[in-house]
Amino acid sequence: MLFDVQDIRAALIEKFGEAVIYFQDLTDQSAFIINPSYQLCVFNYLLYEQKWKFDTLKDVVLSINPGHDHCEYSLVYQLSSRFFQNKLQLLLPVQFPEPKVYSLSNQYKTAEKFEKEMASVYKVEFAVKPSKFSAFKKRLASGI
Repeated sequence: MLFDVQDIRAALIEKFGEAVIYFQDLTDQSAFIINPSYQLCVFNYLLYEQKWKFDTLKDVVLSINPGHDHCEYSLVYQLSSRFFQNKLQLLLPVQFPEPKVYSLSNQYKTAEKFEKEMASVYKVEFAVKPSKFSAFKKRLASGI
C-alpha cells in the first residue's frame, strides 16, 4: 500500500513542526530536511510508527548542495518500507570541517556499514546514543 507523500508530510509537520522541512528538487523528487537535534526522534518515529514502518536503510551518501540555505552539506538517508513498499529520502545537515551526527546502528542493521564508509571517506563522526536497555545492561554487568 503506497501512501501519498503529502500524508507523511502532514504527519511529520504535525509531530515535529519546523524541525522537518519538506521540499522537492528540480527532478520533482520529494525529500525532507531534518533538524539535527531531532534526528533520532524522526528516525524512530518513521521506523516504529505503524502507519509508516520504514524498516530498511538502503543507502547513506554525502550531498553537496551549494547555495541551499538549510543544508549546504548533508547526509542523505534512503529509507524504505518492506511492508508498505514505500521509499523516503531524508537529508540531515552536517557542518564541516568536523561533521558529527548520531549513529542509526541501533535502529537499522545496515547503518553500521554505511556509517563506517562515511567516517573513512569524509571523516563524519557517528556518536552512539546509549539506549535505556544498554545502560541497564551495563549497570547489571558492573554489579556482578
